[in-house]
Order: sequence, then C-alpha cells, then structure tokens
Amino acid sequence: MSEYRTGFGYVVFKGTRYDHDIVVINGVAAKRRKELSSKYRAAYGHTPLSAEELREYLSGVEVKVLIIGTGQYGALPMTPEARQLVEDLKRKGVKVIKATTPEALKHYASLESEEGVVAVLHVTC
Repeated sequence: MSEYRTGFGYVVFKGTRYDHDIVVINGVAAKRRKELSSKYRAAYGHTPLSAEELREYLSGVEVKVLIIGTGQYGALPMTPEARQLVEDLKRKGVKVIKATTPEALKHYASLESEEGVVAVLHVTC
C-alpha cells in the first residue's frame, strides 16, 4: 500500500486511511473541522472552505506552504472571504497550492519534510 493515495471518499496519509476530510499541520493529520464552515452550506449546496475554518488551521502556525486539495474532481467551493485570505497569504510570501486532492497529495508528499506546511484535503467531489 502506498503511503499517500486517495480515491473518492478517502485519503491514505502516511499509511493511515481516513474516510473523511483531513487537515495536516506540520505532518500531523486531524479530521477537518467542517462545522466551522457549515453555516455556509445552504448557499453552496456543499460545505465550503471558509475563512473562519482556514484561520483556525493557520492560528499559531508559521505557515510557509498552504495546500488545498479541492476534492477528487476539484469541486470544493471556497467562500469569497477564504479566497481573499488565500490571496493575502500569497502577498505575504506563503506558497499556495490549490489542486485536486490527488494532485495536492502529490505536492504534499514532495514537501512532507519541510516545516510550516498546512494541507486541507477534501476527499469527495
């Protein structure tokens, strides 16, 4: 089994399978806190990635790289405020990689030994 792989509804991260979205902060995976974005679900028909949720993950982290895995088909929506936060991070010198989750996972694997890497990985759509 590959240490990193994904398919619709799951991600394998460092050899452990997760059947839900995850966030990775400095190499440690945890369940994505979608409840921080759930109030926007009705407007998007899907729980988007919100600025509130992103701020939670970035709080207290010296982020150098932010990877956003937008799902197997790239359909994860982001609120306008989240997109603005990402643009602000880019202006501050943070490298931002936004890609389908399979591609995002490849990027993560190439950066896993670096400090300051945060990844949000959506496992469906």
